Amino acid sequence: MRAWALLGDAGEVARTRRRAEKAIARLPADAPRHGTFSISLAEDPPYTATSLLLLDQFQEAAKATQRVIDAFYGPRNVDGMDAHPSGFARTYLILALARAGLRDLDGAYAAGTVALRASRIVWPVTILARKVDRTLTREFPNAVEAHDFHEQYTAVIGSRL
Repeated sequence: MRAWALLGDAGEVARTRRRAEKAIARLPADAPRHGTFSISLAEDPPYTATSLLLLDQFQEAAKATQRVIDAFYGPRNVDGMDAHPSGFARTYLILALARAGLRDLDGAYAAGTVALRASRIVWPVTILARKVDRTLTREFPNAVEAHDFHEQYTAVIGSRL
C-alpha cells in the first residue's frame, strides 16, 4: 500500500488494502499478536494510515491512526508507550501529520508532543518528528504551538544525538 501511495495511485492502494484485509482474515486465530512477526487480526493492515496520509486523505488517516492508538496504546494497554516506545512515537507523529493536514493545529500539537515523550527516539521517529516540525512551522508560521513544538523537537532530538 505504501509503495502505491508514494506513487499517488489511490486505486491501487485501495485494491492492495482489500487484498491485505482478505489475507489477514484468513490467518489463524492463534497468530502472534505481539512481537516481530505479529499482526493484529482486528485492525487495519499495516501502513494503512501512512498510505492514506501520503495520499492526502487526512481524515481517513487520522481515523486509522486513532484505531491503532485505541488498540495498542489506549487505556486498555497502559504499558503501550513503555513496551513499544518507537511504535508509540511513530503512531502519534502520524496522527500529528494527519491533524496538521486537517488544519487542526491543537490536535497536531497535542499528538506531536505526546510522541516526543517516548523513551526511545530512534531514527524513524526522528524523521517523522522532523516532518511534523517542518509541517507545523510552514503551515502555522506564527502559531505559538508551532514554535513550542519546534523548541521541544530541538531539545529532544538534540539530546539524543
